[in-house]
Amino acid sequence: MNRKETLNITIAGTWSTYAGSMMSILNNCGMWDSDRSLADFMGMTGIAFQFIVHKACASSSVTAYDWESDHPSFLKRIGVKTDFCFSVPSQSDYQNVCKIAEKEIKDSIHAGRGVVLWGIDTGEFGIVSGYDDDEKIFYVSGIGSSDGVTSSPILYSNLGRTFQPAPIMYCHYPISYEPRKEHDIFADSLTFYVRYMRESNIRGDFDQGLAAYDYWIHAMNTDFQPFGLRYITGVYTERKILTYQYFEGHNKYLSPDFIEIWDNIQVIFRKIHFDILEQNFNGWNHLHKSVSKTQAKAVQNLLSQAKILEERALQLAI
Repeated sequence: MNRKETLNITIAGTWSTYAGSMMSILNNCGMWDSDRSLADFMGMTGIAFQFIVHKACASSSVTAYDWESDHPSFLKRIGVKTDFCFSVPSQSDYQNVCKIAEKEIKDSIHAGRGVVLWGIDTGEFGIVSGYDDDEKIFYVSGIGSSDGVTSSPILYSNLGRTFQPAPIMYCHYPISYEPRKEHDIFADSLTFYVRYMRESNIRGDFDQGLAAYDYWIHAMNTDFQPFGLRYITGVYTERKILTYQYFEGHNKYLSPDFIEIWDNIQVIFRKIHFDILEQNFNGWNHLHKSVSKTQAKAVQNLLSQAKILEERALQLAI
């Protein structure tokens, strides 16, 4: 029997679209407290601490990590068990995984749980909130819908093929939830933050943590991609602000010096984003503007200051 089912879910407003998608899904199915902030979700899962930079500041920096490993780990930290489908065209199982994903997505929606999907509206994550077997389409919510424009439905036959520069079949969905004590979650997330920032993890032309600062700082003296620079600045400025809010909200576990340092870090990133690059968090038009040598030098100097501060924060964290 053909079916049509929809859930009332829309993506939360954030530049970290995986986090915005999954938080909204968990809110909707009761696996996340809707009274909690985006800062709590980003901090408790550890997503806020992700900091990856390409040698030329490519926009793909923010997604250059192991989705198959990292996403389930983020959600496990807050007590959510998940499953996923993943494949790329170069793998022999790609066509089969796309068909499996179609069934898994429909089963999850039938169970009242939305699904995170790659490639909704553009090279971003979004939400599959429903399906229609007669029309053979999935109803979705991505950054287009967050800008007041409805995201276009996706044909069943187009799963994994919606973003041609990276035609990745990837969907991720919650299965069950077992609450964890908040203190345990915080301790786990703080430990992850320290380990992540201290570990270099070179993947091609990308690196993470403190080493990512080095890539970014060096790029300001060489050839960098202006669009990519502006994009990663938006993403990481938001994350540094949310990280500060998360730590400040859990200041009973942290020293005043640590909180003060993080306040200074987020102020620096705000200055880079709003003052130096003259960007905002509303829309994408500013991402296509050029970046002058004077702006690049100012960004470089401020990033050097931010790295020194974050090194101090790591010393005080644990």
